[in-house]
Amino acid sequence: MLLPTVVLLALSALDGGAEQDIANLDLESLLDTPIAAVSRAEEKSSDAPGDIFVVSREDLERHGFRSLDEVLRYVPGLFADDDRLYEGVGIHGLHLLGDNNTRILVLLDGHPLNNQVGTGQSYLGRDLPVAMSALERVEVIRGPVGGIYGPTAYFGVVNLVTRGAAQQGGEVLASGEVAQNRPNAGELALHYGREVGGVRFALHGGFYRSRGFDSALPITDRPIPADGIIRDADWRQAWNVYGTAEWNGLWLRSGFSDRRRGLPTAPYSVIPGDLRTDVVNTTFFSEVGYQRQVTDWAHLQARLSYDDFGYRDDLAYPPPPPTPFLDLASDRWVSGEVRATFTPRIDHKDVLGVQVEQHWTRQHSFYEGVPSMTQDPVNGVGVDPIVVNFTTVNVSALVEQKLFERLKLQAGLTLFAHSLYGARLTPKLSVVWNAGEHDVIKAVYTEGFRPPTAFEAYFADGLDFVPNPELRAEGARAIQGVWEHRFLPQLAFTLRGHADHFEGLIAPRTVPAPGLDHEPMGPEDYRQQYANTAAVNVAGGEAGLTAAFEPWIRGWAGVSVQGADFQGAPTSNFAPWLFNAAVSTRAVHPSLTVAARATYVDRRTVDLAATTTEPATVEPYFWVDFSVLWEVPWVKGLAAQGTLVNLFDVVAFDPLVADHAPLTRLQKTPREARLTLRYSF
Repeated sequence: MLLPTVVLLALSALDGGAEQDIANLDLESLLDTPIAAVSRAEEKSSDAPGDIFVVSREDLERHGFRSLDEVLRYVPGLFADDDRLYEGVGIHGLHLLGDNNTRILVLLDGHPLNNQVGTGQSYLGRDLPVAMSALERVEVIRGPVGGIYGPTAYFGVVNLVTRGAAQQGGEVLASGEVAQNRPNAGELALHYGREVGGVRFALHGGFYRSRGFDSALPITDRPIPADGIIRDADWRQAWNVYGTAEWNGLWLRSGFSDRRRGLPTAPYSVIPGDLRTDVVNTTFFSEVGYQRQVTDWAHLQARLSYDDFGYRDDLAYPPPPPTPFLDLASDRWVSGEVRATFTPRIDHKDVLGVQVEQHWTRQHSFYEGVPSMTQDPVNGVGVDPIVVNFTTVNVSALVEQKLFERLKLQAGLTLFAHSLYGARLTPKLSVVWNAGEHDVIKAVYTEGFRPPTAFEAYFADGLDFVPNPELRAEGARAIQGVWEHRFLPQLAFTLRGHADHFEGLIAPRTVPAPGLDHEPMGPEDYRQQYANTAAVNVAGGEAGLTAAFEPWIRGWAGVSVQGADFQGAPTSNFAPWLFNAAVSTRAVHPSLTVAARATYVDRRTVDLAATTTEPATVEPYFWVDFSVLWEVPWVKGLAAQGTLVNLFDVVAFDPLVADHAPLTRLQKTPREARLTLRYSF
């Protein structure tokens, strides 16, 4: 039914410069598509020194993916969680709860989206400023690469390449969803691209609205409905717009997203099911850039951008006072980057880059009209605005030398400096050996560096969180090995191995409330505080297969096994075994595509609040989605697709971070049916 084992479709250009349609390439070309995602300089994917994976536009359409976390769930070596606040993704079996996706860098056409306030973000769900239907491909680098991209790429990189102005014409998409025996959600999306007077431009827009899912929450210390079901509190709404323009080496990119979501899990001890409890975040960026081939051997690229991230939550607590408690956060930053590539000889290349960012962050927690604890230490609630500003500088140098035609050596060194947390040198060393016509062997050593975010170090709300300005930066070291063998142009087998060491990992921990005059007794006597909790060693391997025997079968499958040694903290949300697969066929009829995707996530433990002594267990699950795509033959450009998410209505759970106490896990979404219409013109 599904291919037996793992991976690799190769990655494409990081900055969107390569405009080939991957869907139209055979597998031999696909595996050697020019890319720039690993070392930020163009090279064949078989030569790229890293663990890379790509999901093409054709696969996105065949499987009917509607969000980024849904795509990544089926990438070998990855798994996805959702705590009904934000989506999260684990790489190499590891996902730190409460992470807010501060360790996986998400890029949109090469522009980094992640903010450095470090709260209220994922960019893996509906807070992404572009719809899935606008994407040409999704590129993934698995494992620490922070030495090249900066600290947010601590666990890996996901780059989204849009269809861009090269895709002339347009597309309209409309989708509806049914779940729990009722209409559940709807989505509209638009793409249009055109060239006028030598200027190529593209515009994407999307809107999504969902009533969400009803959930049974076994919360015992707060009032809940008599039947224990929380209804209508899981609503979600999002809209986005993204535009690009290109002319003679000059580009302009700008995007905006507004995402709102109810909070059915009742975090932070709020009233369960209260419809006033919600979270809102907005993302805006605008970037201008220019690239030019200065000489035959020198290429220059520069960009300047402004980003603005905003976060707000409304938390309904029992009166008094009668109004919701508010948390506000923002990060505004200006960034500039210059990168030069020199190729004085055909066998030698140097890449030099400098990136500077200036951040202005602000956090504020309060009741409207109620004095803060600073203003009234006895009766006050909340805190005054917390302002943290800082500058980062990232200087990188990479040298590449080819030997004997089949051997490539690469060495890189990055100096990342943070005005609050000091500087760190991070090296990268790699060897790529084309061992024969059908074999490629890669060995890579990298290091990473991640300073605390403003949220982790300084956030306080006077209720649930206490700050920890003594946090120190995290460090990472990783060794990766890849062997790729192509049996046929349509069939590739891959073995991968990795050994990662993470030190000083920052995670939320439950601590007694400050000023407590008695021994902690219940959840009300504890607070959340971020701390450098542990060093973690992760080692594992993966075997995979990729096939493209059109029209019979196309897809990938992979099995990953890994072990972890958590030094100084309990094992938390780590999956020892993973299986990921996605296959499709057009064998039934040329206009009909049948697709199935599946994932298995092994048993995981969850590090709970201090109210318990043993970690809970989240049971393993096997998850299958099924899709049928019909390209209507008598209406050119029209396609209809039906998708069943969670085909077998499996009861599976995601773990929750301790600020949901006493709730420790949440059931994943039930079976969901989708109908999508797409018209291209």
